[in-house]
Amino acid sequence: MLERKGFGIRLGAHLIDGVIIAVLWQIVWAVVKPAMPDNILSMTTAEIYAWAEKHGGRSNMILGLFGLAIGAIEFLKGQTPGKMLLKLRVQGEAGTPATQQQMIRRCALKYGMWVFYLIGGLLSMQWLVHVGQVVWLVFFAGSFVALGGAKQALHDILGKTAVFGPGRLVPAGFAPVMQGQPPYMPPPGTGAPPPPQA
Repeated sequence: MLERKGFGIRLGAHLIDGVIIAVLWQIVWAVVKPAMPDNILSMTTAEIYAWAEKHGGRSNMILGLFGLAIGAIEFLKGQTPGKMLLKLRVQGEAGTPATQQQMIRRCALKYGMWVFYLIGGLLSMQWLVHVGQVVWLVFFAGSFVALGGAKQALHDILGKTAVFGPGRLVPAGFAPVMQGQPPYMPPPGTGAPPPPQA
């Protein structure tokens, strides 16, 4: 039985995905990062800034590629690697498989930041990366909406989706008892045994 999952376990999946992106970025950046120019001490401030922006753009482009790769996996499978590890899946609000339109709307906010990183890095336009950071702030703030009773973040609400995972199994014939709540007692005449006679 699947049930909606809230903020905590979803944050765990997001952190796993973040670590994967960071590790892959570090590996690729170690191979392609440029050496410091030999004449850096004689370069003007403007030249140093232009050099750093150019090569920082390459770094942002690589980050954008890996971020979008994680987004593509979630779009196609309804799971990121982090969600796979934690047995979570993105589905429609009712627990049915999410449609392409739902996933497009959901992923537009959740992974929109990486589009700006990719394009900003490719064109060496740092201001586009800053726009992506604003998109990320909206996503980040919207994630806390999942603390509510519906367990949907802002990107879930936009896509009419929710994150589901394995629920707790309840033996047949037993109703779960909430802490601080009395157990459920069926009303008389609904199959409950009659009260003992004096």
